[in-house]
Amino acid sequence: MLGSPARRRSSGRRPMHRILAPAAALVLAVAACGGSQGAATVDGEVITFDEAAALTTAEGDALDPALFANSLSLAITVRVLTNAMQQEFGLTITESEIEAEAEEIVGESGQTEEELLTAYDLTPAFLRAVAALQLMEERVAAVLSEDAPAPTEEELMARYEAEMQSMADVCSAHILLESREEAEDALARALGGEDFGDLAVELSVGPSGPGGGDLGCAEPARYVPEFAAAVLEAEVGVPYGPVETQFGWHLILVTDRTSPSFEEARESLAADSQSDGARMWNEWALERLTSADVQVEPEYGAWTTDPAPSVVPPS
Repeated sequence: MLGSPARRRSSGRRPMHRILAPAAALVLAVAACGGSQGAATVDGEVITFDEAAALTTAEGDALDPALFANSLSLAITVRVLTNAMQQEFGLTITESEIEAEAEEIVGESGQTEEELLTAYDLTPAFLRAVAALQLMEERVAAVLSEDAPAPTEEELMARYEAEMQSMADVCSAHILLESREEAEDALARALGGEDFGDLAVELSVGPSGPGGGDLGCAEPARYVPEFAAAVLEAEVGVPYGPVETQFGWHLILVTDRTSPSFEEARESLAADSQSDGARMWNEWALERLTSADVQVEPEYGAWTTDPAPSVVPPS
């Protein structure tokens, strides 16, 4: 569950995108008779076979080892982070809170719980494990954000420059050509005084050509990186290029561009920097999972932290 965005209800939260994949063809079998026997320990606390098996929908006399390893990874992750959250911050999550969070996840999906579980091949226990992790992320991130030091001027400026493609609004047109030579010839004509829109109708091989190359107004982040950088660099009202992208060679005419100054953006940049809960949560969770004393019974696999904390199924 690491790497997920911080919980922001206004923009929507991740749907169940880190879910167990359907079982592959069975190669090795894990006997499904483990019951209450230990499958792993976390700092000496036992995680039973049943706890992990409840997180997968596989049934019958055998479980696919890879599926069981995924389920055991999730069970270990929840146990490690639950313990760390309580020990370090005195935070706990109740069953009723987990249930309420699970209901909210279901509600945001637009489906009933049964429909959601069926669509993603999940179990109720898996849904509630995800709900618990989302609650942990929210609460730990809030604590870490409160204790975060104020960003330096250099850090704020770096963030300002990095986020300019999302903060600016640019109105532009372009002419798409197949070669640099054609683009340079067209640029000479545009700089010589020919109307940019007329040249786009005549020369552009892109879909916007018949409309004079008009792209409307948008934040640069919507475009491919080379084009985005160019619309921020080009002088307003002056044909610019050639710029090569995966689509060909572009001439660009920026007709208007607005963006907040560093001073205007400072307050929001500082607030964002201090509430960067997703990054702080990921770093905190990864460190706890990496340093935890996790032991997995060999018949179920082995715990590894490289490249990411997880159970590797037996080979």
